[in-house]
Amino acid sequence: MTRTRRAGEIAHATLLRDPRTLTATDFLVLVRDGEDPVRRFHRMCDALVTTPLHPDWAPWLWQWATQSGAVRELCSLGCRAWRGQVDEAQLETALTYALQTCALTIPLSSAT
Repeated sequence: MTRTRRAGEIAHATLLRDPRTLTATDFLVLVRDGEDPVRRFHRMCDALVTTPLHPDWAPWLWQWATQSGAVRELCSLGCRAWRGQVDEAQLETALTYALQTCALTIPLSSAT
């Protein structure tokens, strides 16, 4: 899938995979230069996997993904891009271990 835009003598082209080929196990994370990919990656994972992921776990999730190879940075121009390939069974195993060892906690609701 491409998008082309002309600005004077310069043509800007954006090449993206066909959205129908993106799945919960194969997706793109795109952020503008200077933006933090951690929260965006969390939102993508939370929307695509069935395992509930608390927003407070976003930094842990990003660290797990980079260490496990579930996210890999791509060469890009004008933005930063990563390819995400999350194996939900591996994520659940890592999440269970993090909760058992208290590396992560389930935050209490502020409303009682």
